[in-house]
This record gives sequence, C-alpha cells and structure tokens, in this order.
Amino acid sequence: MIKDYLNEKTIQLKQKANNCEEAIRKAAIPLIKEGKILEGYVEQMLSALKELGPYMVILPGIALAHARPSDNVKEDCMSMMTLVEPVMFGHWKNDPVHTIFVLASPNSNQHLEVLKSISQLLSKEEFIDELNRCYELEDITKYFN
Repeated sequence: MIKDYLNEKTIQLKQKANNCEEAIRKAAIPLIKEGKILEGYVEQMLSALKELGPYMVILPGIALAHARPSDNVKEDCMSMMTLVEPVMFGHWKNDPVHTIFVLASPNSNQHLEVLKSISQLLSKEEFIDELNRCYELEDITKYFN
C-alpha cells in the first residue's frame, strides 16, 4: 500500500532546509508537481502548525505534516523528505526533526490505511535508523514492498 504513495517521485533524501516552514514546503513539492495537491494545502499545513503548535512532530525526529481534508487535495497522497541537518519545530520532546512526511487526503476516511501502514513502519527502530543514514532511494523503498 505504501509503495503506491512513496516512490522515486515522492521521496527526497538529504535535502537542506533552514527551518520547519521551509522543510514542510520542500517536502510537499513532489505532490504539487504531480498535481495531487495545490499550493493552498501547503498554506493550510503551515497555518495548522502556527495555530496548533508542533503537534505534527509525532516521534523523535519525525514530523507528519498534514491539514484538514480540503479542495486543495486532488487525491490521497504522501511524500517523504529527509534532511541533511535536522530542524526545530518547537516540540519540547521530539525535536529536532530529520524526516518529514506530508499526508494529504480530499476526505477524512480514505487515508487511514496509509496512516496505519506508515505508523507500523515508524514503530520499527531499524526503519528509523535507515532514515537517518540513507542516501539511496533503493535503501528506503525496500521497506515499502
């Protein structure tokens, strides 16, 4: 299931970002390029971060950027980006963030299976370790098959 969402078009490894806002914007670029989300969804994610705080930092070093379903999302989708240098999101326990997932859905039901699958992967310490050291797409996509 995850391999339908995370692939060579939607994964970016070892990118640079100066702050959490830039990291979210860059992590969403593949989804914009593929026509799966509009720029308005990125603004929604950033607004949610400003309003609600760093709730999207779900584990040490891992952020799951998302916003409410909207017309700015054309289809269920996900992207992933790892950073060369982690950035601060303002989470008291889970900062700094080295990996950002962007999850988008046009409605609130369809993305639950993908969320469940990614949660299972994120519970594996070996996967988290691989995220930190991975420079090649093949090294990370093996976990999605």
